[in-house]
Amino acid sequence: MTLTDNNGAAPEGRHYEVFAIINGGAVSLIKFDIRLTSLGGGAFQKQVLNHLNNDHQLGVVDGFGSPPRPVGGLRFYVPIDLSPATELFISLEDDGDTDPVPSTDVVMDCKLEAITRGTLNCLLTSTDDKDVVMGSVSLVLPDDGINSF
Repeated sequence: MTLTDNNGAAPEGRHYEVFAIINGGAVSLIKFDIRLTSLGGGAFQKQVLNHLNNDHQLGVVDGFGSPPRPVGGLRFYVPIDLSPATELFISLEDDGDTDPVPSTDVVMDCKLEAITRGTLNCLLTSTDDKDVVMGSVSLVLPDDGINSF
């Protein structure tokens, strides 16, 4: 998964959560936070951290590192079969929320398509403006039953 620089930290007291639509229902895949961290010399990077364990970095928001070079992308694994997934969306959730049901505060979404064998792909766009690209997703559906993107 990639997130563009259009993404920033969630509002205070909230975090992001990724959901997939599988067999008509929303399934939570991961909760994450975006934190701005200093790289020194006036350079900064947006890190994507697992909300349940902020010591676990999932990746970084697309941008430029130091020395200037493109960086970005995040990766995580889920132990469920994502092959029937039809859509993916990211919502803002309240910190401390243990309810697996998504809030109505969806900030980006996409319809998954089978472009190549063994993957589902989509372009995440803002729910407020479909012309604003927020990121991209590639679900890799390996034979061992563990999915990643």
